[in-house]
Amino acid sequence: MTTTVALAGSTGSIGTQTIEVVAAEPDRYEIVALGATGRNLDLLADQVAVTGATVVPVVLIERLQSDLGVETVYGVIYPPQVALVGLGRVLARPAVRDGAIVATRTMNATLSGDHRVTDGLTGARFLSALRERFEHPEAP
Repeated sequence: MTTTVALAGSTGSIGTQTIEVVAAEPDRYEIVALGATGRNLDLLADQVAVTGATVVPVVLIERLQSDLGVETVYGVIYPPQVALVGLGRVLARPAVRDGAIVATRTMNATLSGDHRVTDGLTGARFLSALRERFEHPEAP
């Protein structure tokens, strides 16, 4: 039985090593999806050719955020993906804390989902949990 693998961060050092391990045992593993930030598109293209991955989301977040100053990223899902989270640039915005207006770091998060698989309530719960994790990263 073949185990299917979806590999996020495929162009990083751990990702490239994972591809080497998987390629050494083609009867046990099959890479069906690769994901990368888009900093090394040539390597990603080579990885697609080697692995035959059919799902390849490329996240150009660093370029969108730093070069273009994008505050909100809206993802477009392609089957067989069922959901995609878009994270915008972190910005200082005014907020009220203890009755005083202070600068606070904020970020827009969006969620695109296939409603044949999930619904809005599940997505809202996910985004709420994501917000909690960002606000309190030390929590278990």
